[in-house]
Amino acid sequence: MADPAYGPARRHPGVSAHSVRPAPKGQTARVRFPEPFPFLGEVIWLTPDQGGRRKGVPPAPHLAVTGFVPPHTVDDGLASFVLKGWDPTAWRSPAEGMWLLVEAEGAQRVRAGSVVHVTEGRRTVALFLVDRIRDGEGHRLAP
Repeated sequence: MADPAYGPARRHPGVSAHSVRPAPKGQTARVRFPEPFPFLGEVIWLTPDQGGRRKGVPPAPHLAVTGFVPPHTVDDGLASFVLKGWDPTAWRSPAEGMWLLVEAEGAQRVRAGSVVHVTEGRRTVALFLVDRIRDGEGHRLAP
């Protein structure tokens, strides 16, 4: 059910274990993600000195990791999260995000102004600041 203060709760049709296809020998498996991603914002990658990724900003066009929204933590709010569209040459850049297999409600509820802690294991490696959430149709932007 949609909550105007938080944006719509959305399932992502087409995202399932069946979205992963076996890769030909010597190639990496690809996952198809629904378009458009519902969360628009900015990603800030933590430097290695801040506890971020040792290799810095990832080069991939999509990154499937985990994340949580405070006041929840790794222990009670962790879920699969996907980022795309960041500038791989910048520590801070615009990006899009989405929860992979959960709805944006409960521990994973976000709204404009929310911060998703992007994690690898238990370590926060980036912060995704949600600026806007696309509406249920994905055509207009909700504030």
